[in-house]
Amino acid sequence: MDGPEDDRDSYREVARRAQQLLKAGGPTDGLPPAEFLERIVAVINSTPEPDEELVGWVGCGDLENLVRDHGVELWEQIERLARSDARFRRALRSVWAYDSPEYERRSALLGELGEFRTTWIRFVVEPTDLSDKPGLSWRAIELEGSVSKQQLAPLLRSIAEWFERDTE
Repeated sequence: MDGPEDDRDSYREVARRAQQLLKAGGPTDGLPPAEFLERIVAVINSTPEPDEELVGWVGCGDLENLVRDHGVELWEQIERLARSDARFRRALRSVWAYDSPEYERRSALLGELGEFRTTWIRFVVEPTDLSDKPGLSWRAIELEGSVSKQQLAPLLRSIAEWFERDTE
């Protein structure tokens, strides 16, 4: 049976593998930033099938730090990789680095490449009874954006589950 402990074990294993593959050094260990970027690309492409956890882990860790510290000098290489390598593009999506000089360029590039989609859902909500805290129902739903109806239902369930966990 899968549960929270299994998820933590899986996460730890991905972190261990990523660190093992990258441990030969980075810019802070004297490896030039461009070479460390090449090592990152090799790590995220080291599995026969894409490993979303590994790609995400490397993206929000070593790649994020590299973009924050060396994004200006590496931008041409980063953009070229994002346009040609789906795994790298997904790793770059995990880079937040809001304080990076390249944050806006990264966001624009990922938007252009379809990694971000804005979807708007509008609907009317109305009370179901006259109590102080009535239940709610909905009507008149309107969907705008590039998410299909088949994709929307699982997304909304995921959002609802997140809200329920967040209120506990």
